[in-house]
Amino acid sequence: MIKKLKIKNFRSLKDITIYFEDDITVLVGENDSGKTSVIDALKIMFEGKKPEIDDFYWNTNEEISIEIETEDTIFIKVFSKNEENEDKIQPETKIIPKREYLERIREEITCNDFDSLSDNEKRRRLIYYASIFGVPRGNIKTDTLRDRVLKKIEELLASEGAIEGNIPNYNIYFLDGKDFEDISKFFQEVFFKEKGRSIWNEEVKDGKTVESIIRDKLDEYAKELKAEIKNKGIKEKLKSFLPELNDVTVKPIFEPKDINIGVKVQLLEKDNKEITVDKKGDGTKRRITMALLEYKKAKEEEPTLYVFDEPDTHLHVKAQVELLNIIRQFNESGKQLIIATHSPFIMNSVKPRQIRLLELKNGETKIKSISENEGVERILRCLGIENIDLFFSRRILIVEGETEEKFIPLIYEKLYGKSLRSVLVRIVNRKGITDIPRFAEVLLEFVKPNEIFILIDNDVDEEIESLIRELHIPDENVFRVGRKEFEDAFDAEIIYEAWKSFVESKGKPVGSSWTLEEISRLREECISEGKKFSEELKKLNKGDKGKKPPLKMKKPVLAQALAEYCKKEHLPQGIQKLLDKLHC
Repeated sequence: MIKKLKIKNFRSLKDITIYFEDDITVLVGENDSGKTSVIDALKIMFEGKKPEIDDFYWNTNEEISIEIETEDTIFIKVFSKNEENEDKIQPETKIIPKREYLERIREEITCNDFDSLSDNEKRRRLIYYASIFGVPRGNIKTDTLRDRVLKKIEELLASEGAIEGNIPNYNIYFLDGKDFEDISKFFQEVFFKEKGRSIWNEEVKDGKTVESIIRDKLDEYAKELKAEIKNKGIKEKLKSFLPELNDVTVKPIFEPKDINIGVKVQLLEKDNKEITVDKKGDGTKRRITMALLEYKKAKEEEPTLYVFDEPDTHLHVKAQVELLNIIRQFNESGKQLIIATHSPFIMNSVKPRQIRLLELKNGETKIKSISENEGVERILRCLGIENIDLFFSRRILIVEGETEEKFIPLIYEKLYGKSLRSVLVRIVNRKGITDIPRFAEVLLEFVKPNEIFILIDNDVDEEIESLIRELHIPDENVFRVGRKEFEDAFDAEIIYEAWKSFVESKGKPVGSSWTLEEISRLREECISEGKKFSEELKKLNKGDKGKKPPLKMKKPVLAQALAEYCKKEHLPQGIQKLLDKLHC
């Protein structure tokens, strides 16, 4: 499992650290915020990809540094700039094995179970460890190779320093949106990539692997070459220039690299006629590759990391559901996943702690995340705040009750012709905020105090005052309307006409007790006696005997009636100013 990734001076990633979850980590952010650069940094570490000249941060001469910490080891690659020749931008690679890992390997290769393995299996494991620790292996006996690995382990345990070696082959699959639509490329990445790495260890004959046969052939040629140097007098010719020369040895150096395997996949009908997948829709192509992914998930046994770069591209919501279900199954089978996405659906389908928000500010990428905390997730869930609201809302409006929670979005859309959601404004009902300090701590991670607004009445309690203090809401963003509640801020005439029009539009009767005079009297009485105006209005909204029952007055219904009737000039001044601020 990859635990942590540190990147310095790579494109817009001046200096960032990303912590990864053991299950799913979702990278979100606007275009060019750095998501693809994070994925490319992983490719540089594990795929041998090299940075280019313009990949250095702001074209400076500072080194690019990529550091990955896994459960066992820290891997570091450092690149220095070479403007004259990009091919010479080669990494300085350092490996720092953790002490527990070294002790575990030592125990593994000295135990009885290891001794009982076949020579080929022992050698395969030892070669793997030797490649990590930079132990020369050549064509030597297995026991000798084990001795060398053990000696290196003891040296590392004593020094606790970094070593120069090769990044081991990890089961990492990189799939972007295009790979999901290119069947051949998908097969190449998911099914043949591992074979391109492991083919050297395939047994060919007599227990020999491809690698051992190549090494034997190279050793044989080296012996022939040495004999030729001796027999043809080459050494004597060299001695005329190097009098101190005694002998010439030739040692072949062979480091197995990934084999570049191309794949052409044909899907055939019964008569062997090829199905032209390229002419199928993007959704069909995605479903084909998702079916292959599901098969791969069931087949894969070793620890694996899947990196998906915008896998949701061109996918309908239903297909995104299918993709997410497959991704969850991968995770359940012990695979680690990193997903870069713009999909609100995928974003809202994971836990807040699993999301990393990348933001580009002044040419530099910054990371935001929520630490793992069940309390935070519970608070957000109770408030109805989805992940996309938290990470991408431009402004937050806190209200006190159901009426304003319903009224504000409706009246805003009526006055300005677009929804609050479309301008990234999220409304939060304060009644769901049970832990004010924790809520404030989380919210202020993503929204600045001057982008938080609150709509309250003039009869506020200590909780509201505490909320304003904790969120550092500026005075100009605090809007007070009404005496005891939102409803008593409206003129009696507005309430009378709004409810009458709304009820009649629904084909319901307005009772004889619903009069302007009664509403005016009731409003003043409630203000002077401290009663809830909305509760008394419900009692006033009663029908007449022998007629149809009236429309039941609930707060959200009253809010809708007011929003449908009101023009801007009908609104209390505080609401007018609030709407203008949200709109600007």
